[in-house]
Amino acid sequence: MIHSLFACSVLIENLNIKNTPLKIYIQGLAKKSKGREISNEGGWQSNNLPFMDDMKIFGPLCKEIISNSQKYIVETSLNKDKKYGITNMWANINKYKDSNMIHCHPFSVISGVYYVKVPENSGGIEFVHPEQAIGSYYVHNYFEKLTPINSATWMINPKEGDLLLFPSFLRHRVTKHLNKKEDRITLAFNIADYKLKWIE
Repeated sequence: MIHSLFACSVLIENLNIKNTPLKIYIQGLAKKSKGREISNEGGWQSNNLPFMDDMKIFGPLCKEIISNSQKYIVETSLNKDKKYGITNMWANINKYKDSNMIHCHPFSVISGVYYVKVPENSGGIEFVHPEQAIGSYYVHNYFEKLTPINSATWMINPKEGDLLLFPSFLRHRVTKHLNKKEDRITLAFNIADYKLKWIE
């Protein structure tokens, strides 16, 4: 019997919420704030957003994040007795040729992205196999068909309105945004037990 070991679960759910208020808020913030540089190569990334202070704008999304994270917690056998919550959230705007380098999200349990605006050719999110040595085995030369189980990396091309949840330790990067006319707008966030201390 074959057992598939060490699977990394990624939830993808398309949400039926209004994105216009989120777009207006993020674009307005980008005009006023220089933002920060962490994983972004070009583009604009906000500081942590005061999402709890403006539930009129962020409430529908937060409700969906919590609802879907509860499903994710059950499906991945995380401890249901912990007091999970959204610990921080930030916005990203990628313009032509902007991208995000490989990174993970320490000090959290579940991480996620919500795709507020996704024009054509706006880049995907590429997940990297947790075992870095897999690349030295030339796996791509031996498999008849590449799957999420046997690949060293796996690309997901989200649609506008998609919510992604994944384990915070899973390294990932955002490929180049190649649309010259429209920006790509996302909201990223972390979920953890409230007893964990978030390090800015």
